[in-house]
Amino acid sequence: MNTARRWLLVTAHFLCPLLFFTNLTRNPYVTQIALLNATLAIALAAWACREAARGDGLRVPRLSISWPLAAFAAVWALSWTRAYFGHADFFKESIRAEGARAALFLAVNCLAAWWLAATTATEDDGTSDVPLGQWIAFVAVVAVLWCGLPAARARAARAPRTSRRSPGSRTGRWSGP
Repeated sequence: MNTARRWLLVTAHFLCPLLFFTNLTRNPYVTQIALLNATLAIALAAWACREAARGDGLRVPRLSISWPLAAFAAVWALSWTRAYFGHADFFKESIRAEGARAALFLAVNCLAAWWLAATTATEDDGTSDVPLGQWIAFVAVVAVLWCGLPAARARAARAPRTSRRSPGSRTGRWSGP
């Protein structure tokens, strides 16, 4: 189960930025966030299933960064509370909705992503199923692809467009056969 969670996290950390920065889709932000949320939810479910199957109960590892992250989340909650009670009733529904969206984003895309990666790293017993050389090769291939991206985008931008205007276009001219 740890291997599946590891690959889900690799997908989330490498593929999501590629989707966003390469402009492969019409709205890369939506695609990126949907993929990130799906991989993190499946990875979190894999962790929960493995921990539920244990006889001695749920283990939550102690990590050195847990207290600073908890302090950040507490400051965020205090800031939201101050904004909510400091504004007129007219704005409270909007503040509630935006606060719920921001809280979900903070919990899933920030805290859960970090926590899953950190717990996966702390549970590693050193017998990784992927040797270090393969990871270095993977990172090198990704780096080379990123270096080639500007040239590929420039070539795509220079490509001639072969679209024709249809009979109801703004100019009213038809350039058909």
